[in-house]
Amino acid sequence: AALGGKLYVLGGITYTGSGKGSPSPRARIQEAMSYDPAQDKWTRLADPPVPVSGWQGAAYGNRHIIVVGGASTLWNDVPFVYDTKADRWMRIDSPLPPGGLFNDSGVCLIGDTIYVAGGEGPGGSHFNHFLVGRIKPCGGSEALRPPAANSAT
Repeated sequence: AALGGKLYVLGGITYTGSGKGSPSPRARIQEAMSYDPAQDKWTRLADPPVPVSGWQGAAYGNRHIIVVGGASTLWNDVPFVYDTKADRWMRIDSPLPPGGLFNDSGVCLIGDTIYVAGGEGPGGSHFNHFLVGRIKPCGGSEALRPPAANSAT
Protein backbone atom coordinates (compact mmCIF):
# COMPACT_ATOMS: atom_id res chain seq x y z
CA ALA A 1 0.00 0.00 0.00
CA ALA A 2 1.11 3.59 -0.51
CA LEU A 3 0.26 6.54 1.73
CA GLY A 4 1.82 9.94 2.39
CA GLY A 5 4.67 9.44 -0.06
CA LYS A 6 5.70 6.11 1.52
CA LEU A 7 5.35 2.49 0.50
CA TYR A 8 4.13 0.04 3.15
CA VAL A 9 5.05 -3.66 3.05
CA LEU A 10 2.91 -5.60 5.52
CA GLY A 11 3.66 -9.26 6.21
CA GLY A 12 4.64 -11.65 3.46
CA ILE A 13 6.17 -15.06 2.93
CA THR A 14 9.71 -16.36 2.68
CA TYR A 15 10.78 -19.59 1.04
CA THR A 16 13.44 -21.79 2.59
CA GLY A 17 15.24 -24.79 1.17
CA SER A 18 15.96 -25.70 -2.42
CA GLY A 19 12.48 -26.61 -3.57
CA LYS A 20 13.95 -29.16 -6.02
CA GLY A 21 11.27 -31.65 -6.98
CA SER A 22 8.68 -30.22 -4.59
CA PRO A 23 7.48 -26.86 -3.36
CA SER A 24 9.90 -25.08 -1.07
CA PRO A 25 9.07 -24.97 2.62
CA ARG A 26 7.77 -21.53 3.49
CA ALA A 27 7.21 -19.35 6.51
CA ARG A 28 4.85 -16.41 6.85
CA ILE A 29 6.37 -13.15 8.02
CA GLN A 30 5.06 -11.17 10.99
CA GLU A 31 6.80 -7.90 10.12
CA ALA A 32 5.91 -4.56 8.60
CA MET A 33 8.17 -2.00 6.95
CA SER A 34 7.79 1.38 5.29
CA TYR A 35 9.98 2.76 2.54
CA ASP A 36 10.50 6.50 2.04
CA PRO A 37 11.80 6.98 -1.52
CA ALA A 38 12.64 10.66 -0.88
CA GLN A 39 15.17 9.55 1.76
CA ASP A 40 15.88 6.08 0.30
CA LYS A 41 15.19 4.69 3.78
CA TRP A 42 13.43 1.60 5.15
CA THR A 43 11.84 1.76 8.62
CA ARG A 44 10.67 -1.18 10.75
CA LEU A 45 7.07 -0.76 11.96
CA ALA A 46 4.93 -2.44 14.61
CA ASP A 47 4.46 -6.13 13.84
CA PRO A 48 1.11 -7.20 12.38
CA PRO A 49 -1.11 -9.08 14.88
CA VAL A 50 -0.54 -12.36 13.03
CA PRO A 51 2.03 -13.63 10.51
CA VAL A 52 0.14 -13.26 7.23
CA SER A 53 0.96 -13.54 3.55
CA GLY A 54 -1.22 -12.61 0.62
CA TRP A 55 -3.31 -9.97 2.33
CA GLN A 56 -3.79 -6.72 0.51
CA GLY A 57 -3.89 -3.19 1.86
CA ALA A 58 -5.34 0.09 0.70
CA ALA A 59 -4.92 3.61 2.09
CA TYR A 60 -7.86 5.05 4.00
CA GLY A 61 -7.79 8.78 4.71
CA ASN A 62 -4.42 10.30 5.49
CA ARG A 63 -3.19 7.86 8.15
CA HIS A 64 -4.73 4.37 7.94
CA ILE A 65 -4.18 1.30 5.81
CA ILE A 66 -6.93 -1.30 5.75
CA VAL A 67 -5.80 -4.87 5.04
CA VAL A 68 -8.02 -7.82 4.15
CA GLY A 69 -7.67 -11.48 3.23
CA GLY A 70 -4.45 -13.45 3.27
CA ALA A 71 -3.41 -16.63 4.98
CA SER A 72 -1.74 -17.39 8.28
CA THR A 73 -2.10 -20.84 9.83
CA LEU A 74 -5.69 -20.54 8.55
CA TRP A 75 -7.29 -18.39 5.87
CA ASN A 76 -7.86 -14.94 7.32
CA ASP A 77 -11.39 -13.50 7.38
CA VAL A 78 -10.59 -10.67 9.82
CA PRO A 79 -9.81 -7.23 8.38
CA PHE A 80 -7.18 -5.15 10.18
CA VAL A 81 -6.23 -1.47 10.16
CA TYR A 82 -2.69 -0.16 10.48
CA ASP A 83 -2.45 3.38 11.88
CA THR A 84 0.61 4.95 10.24
CA LYS A 85 0.75 7.88 12.71
CA ALA A 86 0.46 5.83 15.93
CA ASP A 87 2.36 2.79 14.54
CA ARG A 88 -0.26 0.35 15.80
CA TRP A 89 -2.63 -2.29 14.50
CA MET A 90 -6.37 -2.57 15.16
CA ARG A 91 -8.86 -5.27 14.31
CA ILE A 92 -12.05 -4.37 12.44
CA ASP A 93 -15.03 -5.89 14.25
CA SER A 94 -16.83 -7.14 11.14
CA PRO A 95 -15.31 -10.26 9.59
CA LEU A 96 -15.45 -10.92 5.89
CA PRO A 97 -18.70 -12.60 4.79
CA PRO A 98 -19.05 -16.39 4.58
CA GLY A 99 -17.01 -17.54 1.62
CA GLY A 100 -14.91 -14.38 1.90
CA LEU A 101 -11.70 -16.28 2.55
CA PHE A 102 -9.19 -15.30 -0.08
CA ASN A 103 -5.57 -14.56 -0.65
CA ASP A 104 -3.86 -12.22 -3.14
CA SER A 105 -6.98 -10.29 -4.09
CA GLY A 106 -7.15 -6.76 -5.46
CA VAL A 107 -8.21 -4.12 -2.92
CA CYS A 108 -8.92 -0.42 -3.23
CA LEU A 109 -10.74 2.25 -1.28
CA ILE A 110 -12.74 5.11 -2.73
CA GLY A 111 -14.01 7.39 0.01
CA ASP A 112 -15.54 5.12 2.67
CA THR A 113 -16.14 2.24 0.27
CA ILE A 114 -13.75 -0.72 0.04
CA TYR A 115 -13.68 -2.98 -3.02
CA VAL A 116 -12.19 -6.49 -2.92
CA ALA A 117 -11.86 -8.39 -6.20
CA GLY A 118 -10.73 -11.90 -7.04
CA GLY A 119 -8.13 -13.95 -5.25
CA GLU A 120 -7.09 -17.46 -4.35
CA GLY A 121 -9.06 -19.52 -1.85
CA PRO A 122 -8.32 -22.55 0.32
CA GLY A 123 -6.84 -25.46 -1.59
CA GLY A 124 -5.59 -23.25 -4.42
CA SER A 125 -9.04 -22.52 -5.83
CA HIS A 126 -9.41 -19.19 -7.63
CA PHE A 127 -12.36 -16.84 -7.29
CA ASN A 128 -13.87 -14.02 -9.25
CA HIS A 129 -15.49 -12.51 -6.14
CA PHE A 130 -16.31 -8.84 -6.13
CA LEU A 131 -17.17 -7.62 -2.64
CA VAL A 132 -18.04 -4.13 -1.50
CA GLY A 133 -18.02 -2.77 2.05
CA ARG A 134 -18.58 0.55 3.74
CA ILE A 135 -16.12 1.77 6.39
CA LYS A 136 -17.65 3.30 9.51
CA PRO A 137 -14.78 5.39 10.95
CA CYS A 138 -16.02 5.40 14.56
CA GLY A 139 -17.55 1.96 14.69
CA GLY A 140 -15.70 -0.61 12.63
CA SER A 141 -17.14 -1.41 9.23
CA GLU A 142 -20.16 -2.94 7.64
CA ALA A 143 -19.45 -6.48 6.52
CA LEU A 144 -18.17 -6.76 3.00
CA ARG A 145 -20.88 -7.95 0.66
CA PRO A 146 -21.33 -8.56 -3.04
CA PRO A 147 -22.57 -5.44 -4.85
CA ALA A 148 -26.30 -5.13 -5.49
CA ALA A 149 -27.40 -6.77 -8.72
CA ASN A 150 -28.76 -3.47 -10.02
CA SER A 151 -25.68 -1.43 -9.12
CA ALA A 152 -23.87 0.50 -11.82
CA THR A 153 -20.49 -1.12 -11.02
